[in-house]
Amino acid sequence: MRAERVTDSRTAEQAVDGGHATPEELGEIPEAWRERASHPDGWLVLLHGEVLCRV
Repeated sequence: MRAERVTDSRTAEQAVDGGHATPEELGEIPEAWRERASHPDGWLVLLHGEVLCRV
């Protein structure tokens, strides 16, 4: 599940190592996603994109 990747991934390690988040803060993210998913009107969109530049 995508929620586990927030706390158990190289990206999570980099966020903590870089001082951008604490493990506790990262743990709040999947918790909030699961809470939202259980709500009848809840939804989540993760957008991915790419920017191409030519010079």
